[in-house]
Amino acid sequence: MQNCPSSSKVKTFHLVQEAGMVFSVSEEVTVKEGGPRMIVTGYSSGMVECRWYDGFGVKREAFHENELVPGKERRVRDEAR
Repeated sequence: MQNCPSSSKVKTFHLVQEAGMVFSVSEEVTVKEGGPRMIVTGYSSGMVECRWYDGFGVKREAFHENELVPGKERRVRDEAR
């Protein structure tokens, strides 16, 4: 029987919920001022880590949660409710 990986190595599903906004890991977001579509990869202390491909390689940056808006698919889904 294999050993179970430590909790630090297990990827889990997280929700980011503060200031009324909820982002989940793997969700698409953009910066409010515009920019590329990005994927949420993590969250810590009010900062949301995002990754995106710029045509040359994968980029990574952390943004304050108030700087981000949900991707187009989520906005359409929320409007349909």
